[in-house]
This record gives sequence, structure tokens and C-alpha cells, in this order.
Amino acid sequence: MAQPPKPKHNPNYNFLHKNWAAKRFFLLQGSGRSGKTYSIIDFIIWLCCRYKNAGLEIDICRESLIVLKATVLKDLIERLNQFGLYSEARHDMSNKIYNLKGNFINYYSAEDEMKARGRKRNIFWGNEPNNFSLDFIRAVLLRTTNKLIFDYNPSDPIGVAHWLYDDIMLRDNACTLITTWQDNIQYLSKEQIEEFENLEKADAEYYKVFGLGQRAAIGNNIFNHYKFTDSFPEFQDYCYGLDFGYNHPAALTFCGFHEGVNYWKEVLFQTKLSNTDLINKLKELIPDKNKEIFADSARPDIINEIYLAGFNIHAADKNVSEGIKLIKSMPLFIHSQSVNLINELGKYKYKTDKNGQPVDPIEPVKFLDDLIDAGRYGTFSRLNKQFKGGHITWAL
Repeated sequence: MAQPPKPKHNPNYNFLHKNWAAKRFFLLQGSGRSGKTYSIIDFIIWLCCRYKNAGLEIDICRESLIVLKATVLKDLIERLNQFGLYSEARHDMSNKIYNLKGNFINYYSAEDEMKARGRKRNIFWGNEPNNFSLDFIRAVLLRTTNKLIFDYNPSDPIGVAHWLYDDIMLRDNACTLITTWQDNIQYLSKEQIEEFENLEKADAEYYKVFGLGQRAAIGNNIFNHYKFTDSFPEFQDYCYGLDFGYNHPAALTFCGFHEGVNYWKEVLFQTKLSNTDLINKLKELIPDKNKEIFADSARPDIINEIYLAGFNIHAADKNVSEGIKLIKSMPLFIHSQSVNLINELGKYKYKTDKNGQPVDPIEPVKFLDDLIDAGRYGTFSRLNKQFKGGHITWAL
């Protein structure tokens, strides 16, 4: 069996180790990809292995159970597997508890206030607690005997009151660490680094939050009306949206339509696919070749190859502003297994100027939007009935 993890070369992990005995509140504020979540997971695993059979009650919470399962729980299980510490026999999925070395890791959502009020815990970890209500966190504070950890992107605009910044962060028994992607650079790919470098050029305010881990004057998400679901209805009407990429992921989004509701599910999200690789993936993932695929019209060469392979593919209508308006005009449900799509939706915002105001014309920041673009291609092109070009027959 592998040994429990040693401290990762990441300031988030070292920060927890250094201050654990002295403080009650630990606030890990940072950019995307700064290593916050993995560092906390490693630290919790270390605690459980260090204090075997101590009966520690460790709670992990996020705003939605569906999102928690698709993000933090997925990462936790992956990390436990890497160290030979995961066993289904120790995972009580009904009660949402994992027994690690005689300690108990419980997971639930901030929607379940009875969990917060109903029993004591030793350690509470709130992932992206910006979305927790004040009433919920008050209940948590009263029933947590030892330590509280919060990790988050500081996406709440400057000037907006929030218990996290205006209360917890100011307490004497709290300590805060701000990290950026550069603190975790040894674990990032070349393409991920380029994403952050491009983001810095694209939108200064957005980069403050997701590149530098600082609060800024950014507005709300473009899509804030979506909900999550574990199951889809039977669809008579559906299609696919396809966004091409190589260093960027190739992204395929299922777009289903039922009783005036739009449904999206991540189908493919993968880098380094050649044209042949992509076509083979489509053969695996799309059982009915007659179903329409609406693809990025900037790559007619690839579209033509896919068409010649027997797929019903069209050039998508790429009108961004009208596509966003249409998607916002109808209910949108996201399948809970769509981990990368969920991540993108949480960061999909309008481009702003140096004062934090939307630029004219209004347009999204081009950052972490591959599956969203694919979903927009499919939904807008299919429902708007104004896609251009019909079947692709370009001579190459």
C-alpha cells in the first residue's frame, strides 16, 4: 500500500500545516489552478492517517450536492485511489460518509441545513463558500468544535457585502493566504499556462479574480439561471454542438429540447486529438449519425472530413450575442456528470473595461468556454433555424 501523502510543494498545503495549531479559521483565497482543493484534500488525508481511529468528524460542503460530487468528491476519491486508500466497502454512499483510518469524512450541500444544525463536527471544509447563506454558516459555526477551512475564488465584486470578507476574515483567530496559478505552475501544462497569459491580455478585472486571486469589479455570470439534474427525459428533439481544438480541448456538448426546456451534457472534452482521432471518438459517442452536429464554422476542412465520414454535420451559426440571448430565454438544465462544463459555467462572464464595466459591443471573456461554445452552437443553430451552408461540400 502506498504511504500517506507527504506535504505537496504548494503554499496552500504548507500554510495549513504551519498554522493548524494556532488558528481556527483558514481562508485559502486564490486564482483558478492554484492548488487549493488538492492541497486541502492532501492535508485531510494526512490528518486521518496521522490520527488513526481518532473518530474525527470532518465535513465537506458545497452549495449543491451535484456540484460537490462532480468536483471535490471526485478529486478526493481520485487522490485516495492514488495512495491506495480508497475502498468501496468503507464508502457509505447512502449516508455520504467515507471512513478513512477510523475517521469520518462526511459530505453534503449547503441546501441541507439540517446537516449544519443537527450534529457536531470537528472540522468543516467549505468549498466555494461564497455561495453559502449567512444563516447556514451561522449554524455551521455553532456546531463546529475545532477548525474551519474555506477555499474560494474571490468572485464577489468589490463593495458587495459578504460574511466571508466582512466577518470571518477579520477575526483574530483567522488567517488568510492568497495564491495564484503561478504558485502551482509546476503542476500546470503549457496550454494551461497560455490560458492564463491570454486571459491577462483579454480582461484585466477578470484576470484579477481568476488569475491573481483578488477581488475585482466584475459583474455576475452570463448564465445564472441553470440548474443541475441527475437524469434527462426521453428526447425526440436533440442535437450536438462541436468546438474544435487541439491544444485547447475538442468539446462536444449534447443539446436536448423537451417541453420548452434546454438540456446540456458534456460528451467529449479532450486535447491532442487529430482529425482521425476526433472522428473515431464521434463514432463512439454519437450512436445515431443522422442527428445533427453544429460545429465551429472556422474549420470547414475538419467539418468536411466529418461529413465524408457519414455524419450529419453543419456549420454553426456563431452569433454570440443572439445565441446567449436565446439560451438565457429558456430554462437550462445541466447533467451532473458534466464536470468540465460545470466548471466553465461558473467562470463565464462578460468582458469588462478597466473600470469593470462591460465593453461595447458586449462579449464574453474568451476563457474556459469550449463546452459552452459547443452548447451555444447546438442550441442556437438548432432552435434558431438560421444556420448557414447546409451540408458541407467544399472542395479541398
